[in-house]
Amino acid sequence: MRAASIIWGLIIGAAILWIVALFVHIPGVKYKKTSTAAAASTPSSTVNSSAITTSTASLPNDFPSDVPVYQPSTVMLATKSTINSNYTSYEADFTSSSQPSAVVSYYKTQLSANGWRLNNDRVSGSLTLIKASKGVKQVSLAITSLDISASAQTGFELSVIP
Repeated sequence: MRAASIIWGLIIGAAILWIVALFVHIPGVKYKKTSTAAAASTPSSTVNSSAITTSTASLPNDFPSDVPVYQPSTVMLATKSTINSNYTSYEADFTSSSQPSAVVSYYKTQLSANGWRLNNDRVSGSLTLIKASKGVKQVSLAITSLDISASAQTGFELSVIP
């Protein structure tokens, strides 16, 4: 139970930091707004990064090609953030009609097949966390079951630091 509390605390803390990073400008840091591949008519919100928050969202055109994307899935949110022209990160939230175990199995297999080293994975209840690295690049995944929709069984967040 204590481990689950720690994991949830880390996830909530990371989410809070990510939200703060979207809305707070740090003095001395140059931010670059970037675009995503979504249609021009898609509503978007850009504050120090690009964000699309509709079910018609798509991954940025330059999303790393060596990072697999589970199918069938729907991109719910996709962001690309660039700080000081040399640090870029990507985050994407997905839903899928597949079971969480299928998504977990896919990522473990496909990350390895694409040259990623699986560093560790943790399971706490219905949440699975997967981390992988490839040189200095890092991928983090949080995969969980959803109880909010009959059509979406699984939600997962994919974070990439190339």
